Amino acid sequence: MTERKVQDILIQNHRKKSLVLIPNIYLYGKNESDLIKIDYRDIVTEFEIKTSREDFYADSKKEEKHNNLKHLYDLTLLPNYFNYVLPEGTIGIEEAMIECPDYAGLFFVCKFKTKIGHYLKKIVYPRMLHNEKMDPDKWKKIAQSLYHRQYGQNRRT
Repeated sequence: MTERKVQDILIQNHRKKSLVLIPNIYLYGKNESDLIKIDYRDIVTEFEIKTSREDFYADSKKEEKHNNLKHLYDLTLLPNYFNYVLPEGTIGIEEAMIECPDYAGLFFVCKFKTKIGHYLKKIVYPRMLHNEKMDPDKWKKIAQSLYHRQYGQNRRT
């Protein structure tokens, strides 16, 4: 299953309870977020999609990112919630639970057994990292990013 397919499933699952859902955006520092959800209370949830076992383990090597998630050094570089999302069969549930950091939620994308389609299976509930609402400057950054994505502009204003 591709990252794009997982994004589509997450968007389908979360669209009614979200103000916006944005795939592939650099909102928090130098690491691209696979999917950002902003709800009506300006609470941000990040979904980190891993489509292979190797990709899941490689993510732990992003030390700066994970140190900040674990120790909350800079809240401006953190979502309120952080989750891993993996297609079922990518890695065993027990192994994923052991390797998943304590600050992160864990979801598996599973196929329905009796009908067409997929569903999200929540394995571990994410811990709220902080309760600060989205900074208005982040909204500006999102607007600029979407504008540049839409119109292919490289110049920042």
